[in-house]
Amino acid sequence: MTDGGTLLKVASIEGKLPEGWSWATTAELASAAPHSLVIGPFGSDLKVSDYTEDGVPLVFVRDIRQRSFGRPGTRYVSPTKAERLRAHVVRGGDVLVTKMGAPPGDAAVYPLGSPPAIITADCIRWEPERRVSSESYLCYALASPVVRAQMRAITRGVAQMKVSLHRFSRIAVPVPPLAEQHRIVAALDQHLSRLDAAVAALKRAQANLKRYRASVLQAACEGRLVPTEAELARAEGREYEAGAELLQGAACERWRLSTKVHRSRPPSGPAPNSVRPLPEGWTLASVSQLAVVVSGSTPQGITSSVGGGSIPWFRVGDMNLPGNETYMRQGGVALSHEEVSAMGLVVCPAGTMLFPKRGGAIMTEKKRLLERPSCLDLNLMAIVPVADLAPYLWAWLSGVLLADLSDGSNVPQINHGDVDPLAVPLPPLAEQKRIVAEVERRLSAVDGMEAVTWAGLKRAERLRQAILKRAFEGKLVPQDPTDEPASVLLERVTAEWEAQGGPVRGRRGRRGRKEDGQLLLGEELGQR
Repeated sequence: MTDGGTLLKVASIEGKLPEGWSWATTAELASAAPHSLVIGPFGSDLKVSDYTEDGVPLVFVRDIRQRSFGRPGTRYVSPTKAERLRAHVVRGGDVLVTKMGAPPGDAAVYPLGSPPAIITADCIRWEPERRVSSESYLCYALASPVVRAQMRAITRGVAQMKVSLHRFSRIAVPVPPLAEQHRIVAALDQHLSRLDAAVAALKRAQANLKRYRASVLQAACEGRLVPTEAELARAEGREYEAGAELLQGAACERWRLSTKVHRSRPPSGPAPNSVRPLPEGWTLASVSQLAVVVSGSTPQGITSSVGGGSIPWFRVGDMNLPGNETYMRQGGVALSHEEVSAMGLVVCPAGTMLFPKRGGAIMTEKKRLLERPSCLDLNLMAIVPVADLAPYLWAWLSGVLLADLSDGSNVPQINHGDVDPLAVPLPPLAEQKRIVAEVERRLSAVDGMEAVTWAGLKRAERLRQAILKRAFEGKLVPQDPTDEPASVLLERVTAEWEAQGGPVRGRRGRRGRKEDGQLLLGEELGQR
């Protein structure tokens, strides 16, 4: 049933369809009602200033991805505004699709019984022709490998990946007989509900491990993880070097580091904070007293350098590369010593701690260590610690929430003034070593369990795709030769539409009786 404009070259794969199945575009599978396939309002048609605390609910991309509607925090528009946006109304049973993402195409069925709502930008409303296909089947079809491949092929964009309504309307969907669709949906509901329960359990385990990791790091920096040096010294009848003495001795090394990385700003004292009373022998120090804080830079032309140098220049994106989970090992532009000198770049030594300082990457809480001397781009900030204090400072930094340090703007940013005065509870050096050893012992077990949960989630996703693949190859449920073939059903519905003077199927921009759509929406909104 697909026309010549269908994006997918169905002729090349039609032989793969089971007996009785047919191809149809998303436009052909939409109902004849006005605005049965439509995107959210553009720009000034719906502004943040239009939002209200009650009225007609709005549907956002996040609602579709989370498959949750009408939650606390839902935004609304007035019935008057909704009437102006009646072309974008969604009702129970409609299929909602995201038109942005990597790739777009996440889908959810708007629940039956839910009040009429208005879709927002980057959402697609798809009202199916239910004589041909059910909304549940179409929602699963959008997650199938054959449709996802098409979504990837038609996605465009650089900063944001999007798909246009025109390209989406030409996607080809495999359509089995209607009775077989119901059998497929029932089987998928059964299989995937069990899989969803397993995934939810794995995510709960991840959340528990994250909380345990945070509690270990907090206990470490509050003197509750190992016996304190003061307690051991008393029991053994000996003296020990307290944190205050260690801080005095670190001043000289800190000055040496500042000259090495060209950061001459003098250290500041610790800012007031909510740290609990310190254990005996501990003291409070600022980050700038124990380390030198530096920012990277991005001179013009650095990204085009391909010389076989030995000094990496890392970017925020390099944090995401496999193998860079703790140490920065891969990525970066290889610079020579001459290039580094000519560009005036700062070389941070191995063991430097770095994290993103701008943009949404701050919210990821990613922190890394440099494996070897390296340079950084301007979106990275580094803490170069006094050598003896590096292991303990890394444990402390691992427990710091970067989002709490950002300035709270639309584009979050962390500045030197946010990091320099951060208060660090500083124990004696011998105690630091015991703390670090215990943290590593406990967190190595956590790392192992987290690896198991991530592997389980990846296996679950592979299994989900395998189940969907079998379903849309006609191998998940038995076929019934008495079922009416999808092609016959599609032709009959088309003939009925045309006999009634209806629109041509699959043609973009088809229209029904505009006044009927207005009246129905007005009646629904009036009931709220």
